[in-house]
Amino acid sequence: MARLSTRFSLALVAVLAVSLVACSPTVDIPDESPAPTESATPTATGPELTIANLRLPAGLSDDDLGALVMERLTQWHNAGADDDLQIDRLNANKNWEDFLPTVAESNRKLFGGALLISSWQQDANLTDFAQQEYTINLGTLLNFTASEWNGDERPENVDGYERYVESSGVTSGSTADGDRVLHIAYLESDNSALNYVPDDLLANSGPIAGTYHFAFRTVDGAEKIVSWSLTTP
Repeated sequence: MARLSTRFSLALVAVLAVSLVACSPTVDIPDESPAPTESATPTATGPELTIANLRLPAGLSDDDLGALVMERLTQWHNAGADDDLQIDRLNANKNWEDFLPTVAESNRKLFGGALLISSWQQDANLTDFAQQEYTINLGTLLNFTASEWNGDERPENVDGYERYVESSGVTSGSTADGDRVLHIAYLESDNSALNYVPDDLLANSGPIAGTYHFAFRTVDGAEKIVSWSLTTP
């Protein structure tokens, strides 16, 4: 599979939509559906993913905060990709084309509320970050649905698709306003060796390296992201 950059162009959204249409069963879709909740993912299993338990606690060392941010991104990328996804889709009476974007949108609001400053939806820099994570999450969900339940037909699908982000080193600084800055070198990978994933979506053949640059501000005992940027080799 071709190795792709960890950042995706907006064109990926169109690719995802076309792929969803191609693999979606035909079902009756109700005229209205419940609005996504901001407090929990629609398909979370185990401990419920909430804004409260996804926050970044203040007082962590640079290395610990950097590792936790990468853990949160891994959770965001894979949020909703579990065995309840099919059940939730059937309960919603929607096809995959309509259902998966609602899951990804709910996850955007959930993780945005947990990790970003409260005004993030009015901040172009942070809405860009949230859109990026939405796109990765939507693609992960699509790849998960293509690989989780059809091992009998495709023996190469040993496990459902997942993505991972890990910190490989952290340096720190501060802004002129006194906000904490972390430069987090990262490796991003997936488990596409254990499943079949379309080459033109999110799969990559090896780790992708880069550096996230986050500025944080402490708000009510939590570190909140106030700005971000990304550099890749």
